[in-house]
Amino acid sequence: MSARGADFRAQRSSQRSHEIHGWLKHIGKLGFPLQILLKSYQCFVVWCDVMTLIIRSYFAILQTILCFFIPVSRKSLKTEVAVVVGSSRGVGREIAYKLSSLRATVVCIDIQDPDDETVSKTIRAEGANAYYFQCDISIRDQVDITVSRIEKEIGGISMLYHCCSLPSPRCVSTNPPSVKATLDVSVTSYFYLLDAILPHMKTNNKGHIVFLTSVAAISGFTQQLALSVSQFAIQGLYESIVEELRISRCDQIIKTTLVHIYPFIVSENFSNDIRFRVPGFFGSIRADIAAEKIIDGVRMNASEISIPSYCLYISHVLKILPRKVTLMLREFLDTGVDF
Repeated sequence: MSARGADFRAQRSSQRSHEIHGWLKHIGKLGFPLQILLKSYQCFVVWCDVMTLIIRSYFAILQTILCFFIPVSRKSLKTEVAVVVGSSRGVGREIAYKLSSLRATVVCIDIQDPDDETVSKTIRAEGANAYYFQCDISIRDQVDITVSRIEKEIGGISMLYHCCSLPSPRCVSTNPPSVKATLDVSVTSYFYLLDAILPHMKTNNKGHIVFLTSVAAISGFTQQLALSVSQFAIQGLYESIVEELRISRCDQIIKTTLVHIYPFIVSENFSNDIRFRVPGFFGSIRADIAAEKIIDGVRMNASEISIPSYCLYISHVLKILPRKVTLMLREFLDTGVDF
């Protein structure tokens, strides 16, 4: 939302308030009966607004409950141009493969040299459409140039998956990168990408932005302060984008999805590296399975999903509990990494 637009709305609101105040003073001079009539009208308008809010809230809750029992239709991805940032490994690679299997045009972005990149080559070998662009997303100029090339050579970007911010278990146990490097890749790059891509989505009246966060956003990691902060920042960025799209009346054409990945994403080779006091509560999940669940939620236009799905509701309940209770629960679960 631009500062000029915000100032304009504030000015209009102030002007409207002065007009209403002057009108009320004029009505007040006309006598007691008219004041009663005006107050009654104001109460009636407020009552109508409250009843409308209650009815709409009721239907929204009812719709959410029905979604548990009635299958939601999945949208087709055949016409989508999906940008996958961080496609060379982990969940980003698996998302690229899943998107190609659904006949979407996959645009892979990573810092890896094009000669060493294999994901887009594998997808093209299977007969699907895939492209690769080398880009350091922590550098704004490179992001702008890359997005401009994609728009010219392939077409309008309609989906964005940012997968570079998800930590792996091994990175948690090793020496962390610098604070600047962590925040540049995980958070600042989001602003560069959104500044370059979001205006095109608004122009094309079509888009879907997927924000991915990990378990670090709810519990944090010892000696990994920057990593935990970056995960919280992504959630805050998601909320800000949702509000901006709502105010600009673009929330119906540009969808957003926030993905909470509560277990660690690991490959089969590292399935024994994660330590949980209660293994069945979180556990670990392979990247290909996580990617399948993410894309399934995106195809349903879900605003917020979690892996596992029940953890989303547990996290909402925990937010209303006292701080001391949530800390005791974290100590009980005793999540960690063994290397």
